[in-house]
Amino acid sequence: MNINYESNPGSCGRKRLRYGATPLKPWAVSDYGDAAELYGQASIRRISEIVESNEKLIQPPTTPPEVTARLAAQALQSNLGIHLQRVGHHNDNPAVLQYHNQEVLLAAEQGKATPKEMFQILIANPDMEAVELAKFSSPFDNSSPYEIEMHNAITHLIESYLETHDIEFPQTNSRYKVKRTDSEIPACIVSRKQDIAEITTEHGIITVVLRQTLQARGDEAVRGHNDPTEYLHRRTRNAHKDSENFAILTGLIDDELQKPSSEQADWLQKITTSYYAHYDAS
Repeated sequence: MNINYESNPGSCGRKRLRYGATPLKPWAVSDYGDAAELYGQASIRRISEIVESNEKLIQPPTTPPEVTARLAAQALQSNLGIHLQRVGHHNDNPAVLQYHNQEVLLAAEQGKATPKEMFQILIANPDMEAVELAKFSSPFDNSSPYEIEMHNAITHLIESYLETHDIEFPQTNSRYKVKRTDSEIPACIVSRKQDIAEITTEHGIITVVLRQTLQARGDEAVRGHNDPTEYLHRRTRNAHKDSENFAILTGLIDDELQKPSSEQADWLQKITTSYYAHYDAS
């Protein structure tokens, strides 16, 4: 099943990037091919189709069907929750934005702006406080060219400011939160955030943040060297008081993410990846 969700050119004359940020006006976007289907509705349908299509990517091939189904269901619920949160934020907080290039502003409202354009809109509108730059979701696909393209676009964004702005590259630890657990597998979905760059602008320092949603599992099919089974069993049964084991689990995840995608263990699966930028509170 080959899914390509780039839209036809809309009123701003562009196609939507496969890793494009959430439209700033999701309630007004209906150009995914069905004029009667708004962005929010269309995205729910697409998320379901992608997760169903990507079930076959769950590794290793010896994973039992019942485990595959539970992993996919957990990923689907996580994806839908993230999507509804993003769309709800813009629906509940409509912004009146100013920008010198109306074509770029229209593209951002329709979800068709580049990461650099989204960043420039944030600079021009400090009252926004934060904005999503890019997002990509293809659960269980650890080597998508679209994700690589997104990472490259963010790198290009940061590099384009090197000669004209003060930039710091913080050596901060990644920050984790548990989002969902399944004690039967056992498995859990965590969110991971890591500061990438701090760029000084006329209105203050803007931090660019990498945000990932990851699924860690400890079923029989993936048990082996450095697998997180022991910590997942404890974590999913004692989520309210198991900070020590959670620190061990997140350390294992960080170690895996340092490896090339092709060498990462099967117990760790990507669900979503995105970047956002925010003004520092100070």
